[in-house]
Amino acid sequence: MQGWPFELTPEQEISSRIGALRRRMELEGVEVVLVLQNVDLFYFAGTLQRGYLVIPLEEEPVFFVQQDYGRAKGESPLKVEKVKGLGELEDFRPFRVARRVGVELDVLPVSLFRKMERTFGGKEWVD
Repeated sequence: MQGWPFELTPEQEISSRIGALRRRMELEGVEVVLVLQNVDLFYFAGTLQRGYLVIPLEEEPVFFVQQDYGRAKGESPLKVEKVKGLGELEDFRPFRVARRVGVELDVLPVSLFRKMERTFGGKEWVD
């Protein structure tokens, strides 16, 4: 339990959830999914720390955390990297080379989506 006053989401459960998402990604031709919303971050990473979860179709998912890196690393069974901002995702090869990216368009603020379009030009964004 690592000293938290609550139970952590088991690694096997997180893996199962990501596996189900990857099956859907494969069916829809999505190369990578970018998770931003708190509810989805908790569902797929097991933590609510502020950051960006990148789930490639075939490579290890990485949670790029902006705040409380130590807590995110303690709560999530996934690989956790510290970042300052969204633009640093371009350094992560699976995200950089992906053409078709899944994102939570139904809850994503328009201003953030436009920033993503400017920062990561040439990608097709799908819900």
